[in-house]
Amino acid sequence: MTGDTAIRVEDLVARYGDNTILDGVSCEVRKGEIFVVVGGSGCGKTTLLRHMIGLRKPAAGRILVGDDDITNLDEDGLRSVQRRLGVTFQAGALFGSLTLGENIALPLHEYTSLPPDTIDLLVRIKLDMVSLGGFEDFRISELSGGMKKRAALARAMALDPAILFFDEPSAGLDPITSAELDDLIVQINKSLGTTMVVISHELPSIFTIADRIIMLDGKSHRIIAEGDPRELRDHAIDPVVHSFFNRKSEHSEGSQQDGI
Repeated sequence: MTGDTAIRVEDLVARYGDNTILDGVSCEVRKGEIFVVVGGSGCGKTTLLRHMIGLRKPAAGRILVGDDDITNLDEDGLRSVQRRLGVTFQAGALFGSLTLGENIALPLHEYTSLPPDTIDLLVRIKLDMVSLGGFEDFRISELSGGMKKRAALARAMALDPAILFFDEPSAGLDPITSAELDDLIVQINKSLGTTMVVISHELPSIFTIADRIIMLDGKSHRIIAEGDPRELRDHAIDPVVHSFFNRKSEHSEGSQQDGI
């Protein structure tokens, strides 16, 4: 593993029962980049993310996060690696019974022994970073869709992860709110140098945030394109790739859930 590599996926095979979702997928996420996984619904984007963060074991192949092969770690070793990761799921996964501040504080209480005053300070800092300062005592039901997305990002950043994962961050958002979230993602990436892995098929977001992309194909279960999305839009020879990057962008597509 080179010093510039955050994640390496080697010959990954992923299956649900007898159904093969990914077949021999290999890719590399570089430190500090925004790496976007794209493709049509059901092509395996979310499946790849789940394997990268250790929620599923591959049928074959291996995944290295830094120098740790997470496919061969025991439970304690895997949890140690996962502490270096932050994840924002498509639905947000915020606890409605807790205030916004309590949601952000949850991983700090679970994984650190910091005193309450320090945790409160860190909560305020993380909320300020996503323009939610002053909303600590709000219930999740009182937040708009865009605010919930930013709240989920604040919680994912609570432990200062080296790598942030996003599963369809723009899903369910209107175009203006989606663009604001894209700008926030880029701002955090540039200011903190955080490596980011984003699952998306929302073209405006892809062109705004992506340093590099890979495109998964649901028929071959493999990667069929990799590189700068603008280069692929303008120069892709594969008709599937060309069609994906040159299709009419409809924001409603971003609300569809890959699910696989």
